[in-house]
Amino acid sequence: MNIVTNVIITYQDKEQEFFDLTTYTDDLTSEYGLEKELVTNIANKVSYPNELVKISLCVYGKDNTKEVFKNKKLATVLKNSNGKYYFQPDQRSEVTSQICKEYPEIAKDTLSHTEWLMNQGLDPLQEDFNQTLINSFNHKRIDEFKEEYGNLITRTFESVFKKKSEDFIMSKVSNQTQKVSA
Repeated sequence: MNIVTNVIITYQDKEQEFFDLTTYTDDLTSEYGLEKELVTNIANKVSYPNELVKISLCVYGKDNTKEVFKNKKLATVLKNSNGKYYFQPDQRSEVTSQICKEYPEIAKDTLSHTEWLMNQGLDPLQEDFNQTLINSFNHKRIDEFKEEYGNLITRTFESVFKKKSEDFIMSKVSNQTQKVSA
């Protein structure tokens, strides 16, 4: 079965790429095998594999056969991942972890999501909290929540935010010291 996939590639420090890709897969392939084959095929075609952050894919009707849309394995794979595959070390799924093991060049220079946030001057705990709120509430409720509880949250977790930042910085300094002495 040929699957035509619309692909968006997100890199750490480069512009996104957009392309369509056709992948042939055997009907006897398991769900895991199908997912791994699809993502591996895409990951091996990107321009900057070492800086790969995310693959977003969509299988749509224009170039695919009815067979593709009736394929329960493909539907399950796309539903489970929502068509998104993360390559940041702290965001990887089983599939993306396995791909990175088999192809060490893929995402080898990609920062973890936490490191990337800190490099951007953002607090990882606050960003995780914000994302949880965004996923849980509509924008109006978020604004109401921030207005009512923002100061309380900051006062309650301020020491945790500082400690997490200090631990991260110390680990970076320690890693750099080890590299220099080696």
